[in-house]
Amino acid sequence: METRRLDDWKRVFETSRQVGSDYKPKIWSVLRIHLKDGFRQQHLYLSMFFRPLSGYTRPQRATIIASILYTSLAVNAFLFQYNGDQQISVYQRMIAAILSSFIVFVPTTVCGFLFRRCKRRGDDKKYVEDFTDWELSKMGVDLAKVNRRNWIQRHLVDWHLQWWWSCVIYGVCYACWIFCIYVTLLYGVSFRDDKAVAYFESFLTSLAISILVLQTAKAFVGGIFITITTGLVSIAVLAAIGAGEIFVLQ
Repeated sequence: METRRLDDWKRVFETSRQVGSDYKPKIWSVLRIHLKDGFRQQHLYLSMFFRPLSGYTRPQRATIIASILYTSLAVNAFLFQYNGDQQISVYQRMIAAILSSFIVFVPTTVCGFLFRRCKRRGDDKKYVEDFTDWELSKMGVDLAKVNRRNWIQRHLVDWHLQWWWSCVIYGVCYACWIFCIYVTLLYGVSFRDDKAVAYFESFLTSLAISILVLQTAKAFVGGIFITITTGLVSIAVLAAIGAGEIFVLQ
């Protein structure tokens, strides 16, 4: 019910395959599907090239990417101002890049998660927690599958913020941009030429770490986490709620 484009959702999760009612997918098949969805949805930079399946829109993703860029510039500038007039070695540049990439990763990931949890404006009863058991039964949803959801599904998946919270998150991100630009100009303009070059190299390295390491690891961990914690039940519930009786796993 949360998906915007059901055809894309069916293709990603391979729900339109012609299989029998006694079909039991192997764990590796489930993991492959979750990893494919993880890179489409969880990898912040790659997801810009795919149409979003849920409420985490491209403008929201672009806002988080811009926040990563501005915050990385500010954190690197803050770290480099402690060096004084000493020569900056390659080792120090790498340490600064690694520290800044991890410092930036945490708050931007939290903001992205909150964006993903925000409802879309004008949606009425489009989410699991908005329906009563009677309404689900009327739609033909198997209540046994819905009630079999575990603690993780109920507390990490089945809750959403009101749509106006996205406006609050946008405001926080824009305020962060202004502050980061101020910090970057405050410290960056005082760097001598060789220090400015080292600072820019550290910024590019931290950005590469974010794209190639942190976001990739987040996509992998997300796919593995969903497979381990929810497994086949999660796909069965998604199919029953989001795509009707397309296929039966159990």
